[in-house]
Amino acid sequence: MSNPAEPRSNATRFILAFNRIERRLAELGGVDERRSFGEKLRAAARIEPAVAHIERPLREFAELRNALVHSDRDLPLAEPRDAVVQEIERYQQLLHNPPRIGERYTRPVATVFQTDPVRLALRRMRHEGYTQLPVRDRAGSCVGLFTGESVARWLGALEEGAGGGVDLDGTSVQEVLRLAGGDERHTFLSPGATLFEALAQFEQHQRQGHRLDAILITQDARPDQRLLGIITPRNLPEIVLALDELGAGDPAAGDATAGSPAAGDPAAGDPAAPPSAQSLL
Repeated sequence: MSNPAEPRSNATRFILAFNRIERRLAELGGVDERRSFGEKLRAAARIEPAVAHIERPLREFAELRNALVHSDRDLPLAEPRDAVVQEIERYQQLLHNPPRIGERYTRPVATVFQTDPVRLALRRMRHEGYTQLPVRDRAGSCVGLFTGESVARWLGALEEGAGGGVDLDGTSVQEVLRLAGGDERHTFLSPGATLFEALAQFEQHQRQGHRLDAILITQDARPDQRLLGIITPRNLPEIVLALDELGAGDPAAGDATAGSPAAGDPAAGDPAAPPSAQSLL
């Protein structure tokens, strides 16, 4: 009988983390725990951006799990390396406690009303260093974005004779947006949304051929609520970096066992290919 105080082996830690991930996938995907790991993974990836983001490395870990437990003996066939165990434990933590946008992007947000003069909006953008301002209607709901691009299109419309001369004090933000005729796009997320969800919003708009100009954060992701924060394309590099630092990249590759081929060795195969189960042991 083993001593409970003894440290767990790498194989035990790996299998425990994998089992917790598998249960979490079943919860997220809403599927029976008796389904295969692949079915749970596919179901969860369709619903949860965090899973979709790490789907490929999770499949690699499933191969390693199979290599560890498919044996006629009670003992595992091999011991994963420390880096591999640490990696899967980070994935487990990410799926159970993913980083939330409210933890990083909750801050005061400068806005303008539709009835505000253009000069006020431009002054606010210049003084605060903003590239865009959420626009509110009389009731306080967010109804659009006032951006540098919308100003440029407005000036272009005036140049073409669509609206007379430039009057920064007599022209409202609403009139600028009307003449600009742009398609500045924004969406709403709650503070509890994850960084994965925010990244997925930008990616989804890009796939549809659009640019997402801002994610506006409100308590229940509703436009009629107080703004709690904003995420713009300028924040994308730091979001990607944050996820990488938290271990949301590919699983540990390279020399995972003493018998693995060295990097650059022809036997190692394509170095850009995802690691196999054998390379992780």
